Amino acid sequence: MEEQPRYGYLPGRMAPLLAFYGVMSLAFAALAAFWFLRYTRFWREVVPLQNLVTVVIALGMVEVTTWYLDLAEFSESGVRPAGTTFWAATAGAVRRTVSRVLVLLVAMGYGVVRPTFTGAGVGSAGARVAALGLAFFAASEALEVGEHVGAVSDHAHSRLFLVLTVAALDAAFICWIFAALSRTIGRLKARRMAAKVELYRRLATSLTIAVAVSLGWITFEVHFKSTDGYQSERWRVAWVIPAVWQLISFALLCAVCLVWAPSHDSTRFACSDECGDDDGGDDVEDGARPLMIGAGPLSYVDNWACYVTQDAKIILRTDSGVYAKTGQEDKRV
Repeated sequence: MEEQPRYGYLPGRMAPLLAFYGVMSLAFAALAAFWFLRYTRFWREVVPLQNLVTVVIALGMVEVTTWYLDLAEFSESGVRPAGTTFWAATAGAVRRTVSRVLVLLVAMGYGVVRPTFTGAGVGSAGARVAALGLAFFAASEALEVGEHVGAVSDHAHSRLFLVLTVAALDAAFICWIFAALSRTIGRLKARRMAAKVELYRRLATSLTIAVAVSLGWITFEVHFKSTDGYQSERWRVAWVIPAVWQLISFALLCAVCLVWAPSHDSTRFACSDECGDDDGGDDVEDGARPLMIGAGPLSYVDNWACYVTQDAKIILRTDSGVYAKTGQEDKRV
């Protein structure tokens, strides 16, 4: 009768990951609880971007929980369950793809500078985002499935092409995100939307830190694998490589959740119906003409701008909201 090893059948370099994914499952549960409480409390103020964040949190929970179940079964039986491993790898690829697309959409001003990705000139941008996302998912899925499904292999040279492809697509995401952030912050400054500028600056700071840490960790990972880290005694710390990637993505998700958490003034940061599209460059609806007054401080708001449309509707935009006046009727929009 075969005796089960004291710490299960997991390979030595994978054994610590079982406890790690257990802790990450609890961490995602805590983050989901925080987000759920904020979401239910301010559900009337929720904007589309916050719904996308909810999807990313749910995908993260599914990913880390599935990895935990996969490793737990592997440890118990000594045979890695191909089905569970496949779905864990797929959940990870989907989560990474959706996360990158979400950050890119935010950087491009979706829901803040422009309400949708429809309209002249904007549809092509949406198509490019979708194409990049699909390409990244395909490469990431192939890499994850090839690395984890089937027998555990210590040789990474056969995955070099996929690793380089994923790295190139990641670089494309990063460059596009920071370029879009720069343009969006410039537009918000031109429109004197101080609160939104500060929101985007915090996001840019979080992304900069995450990218800097990622570059440093990539350097370490390349050095580790290129010097046969799995063959020497350093295999004992090999589990740290995927663990740190999980921590980096989780920390960035926490930062986004803190910045964009549902609150009583969530709609203050949302794009109203009067927002122009990205190509137009003006925060005015079609047919509106600005009054012959410039934006400037009022005694009761931070900044303001006033417009009159062709149907004689007066639009007042401030940092605290957008107001419309038609005839004798005043309303907040």
